[in-house]
Amino acid sequence: MIYLLYGEDSLRSRAKLEDIVSAFTKAAGTSAEIVRLDAEESSVEDIAGSIETGSLFAKSRLFVVERIFLADTVVQEFFTERLVRFKDAKEVFIFWDAVTDIPESKFAKSLEQSASKTQEFKALTDVTLDRWLAGELVTRNIKITSAQKQSLLAFAGSDTWRMTQELDKFALDASSIGVEDRLSAKAPNIFQLTDAIGERNKKLALCLLYRFAEEGLMPEKMFWTISWHIKNLAIFRIYLDAGKDQAYVAKHTKQHPFVVKKGLAQARNFSADELTRMYQELFALDAASKKDRADMAIGLERLVLTL
Repeated sequence: MIYLLYGEDSLRSRAKLEDIVSAFTKAAGTSAEIVRLDAEESSVEDIAGSIETGSLFAKSRLFVVERIFLADTVVQEFFTERLVRFKDAKEVFIFWDAVTDIPESKFAKSLEQSASKTQEFKALTDVTLDRWLAGELVTRNIKITSAQKQSLLAFAGSDTWRMTQELDKFALDASSIGVEDRLSAKAPNIFQLTDAIGERNKKLALCLLYRFAEEGLMPEKMFWTISWHIKNLAIFRIYLDAGKDQAYVAKHTKQHPFVVKKGLAQARNFSADELTRMYQELFALDAASKKDRADMAIGLERLVLTL
């Protein structure tokens, strides 16, 4: 049997994956063997050895194959040649990936056709996100105020993984959550600022900008970090406009799938023209500040205010 789990909401897709593994283990008992493979990092020889070599003790085997759409062509060809056999085999295969869309490829088409069950986990919309959050609060036996809820939603957006991290922290320290929690942290990370800009969260971006300034972080440090981020978003926007999927972008930019996933999500918040304008403004600000014709801190504040 073959399962295919994919989608932008990796938290829920992984939860589904572990539910399947748990049910399999419970049904098979002591004869169960769970084999986890990272298709992107593993060689075809290692994968073949794990799958083709049977265990002397296990009678029931389940294979979890992660990041399959980011794997080398030779690895995908290995699976393409065996999908028909895997479909009718007594072993269970779960193919998992966090790509937003299934790539247009021979392997992807064969996998979709061979899968007994395919489930996509899209980013939650406002209504479904609110319903999901309500369920998580009940499960964790947590009560939050309306203001805290809005702060949490503003900070995490549709990123359920980030939201669960905030809820876990809140369960340990009920005095803080969301934006206020981030601003009260002892050592805020500058990448929280770039994330806020990428998410067009003007309120959080301004608060972090002021917080870093109060703590003595040089405007030049913030400038170069923001410039680097805007440049990357512009590159991701080019790929989006060209119709390229997450797997393709990860392959060609050589960046980690998590970075690509986040970058593509943030790039969708801007048009190519907007990102070009922002980068040009940063370039002009750099040139003017070097000639003492502009204040770097004020220039960054103006940029954030345009979000």
